[in-house]
Amino acid sequence: MMTNCCINPKIYNAWRFHIDPTDFPELLAMEVRCGEIDAFVRAAPERQPDANGASA
Repeated sequence: MMTNCCINPKIYNAWRFHIDPTDFPELLAMEVRCGEIDAFVRAAPERQPDANGASA
């Protein structure tokens, strides 16, 4: 789980900055699994009170 905490934000930023991470299917599978965990969903940058609608 610690790896998920460190890697998931990197995948998020890859999408955000239009870097294609599809060459890394294991990481994308991890991203999907993290998306099923409520804590990860609630911690998404665009869901934070100070996000001001400035998401990817």
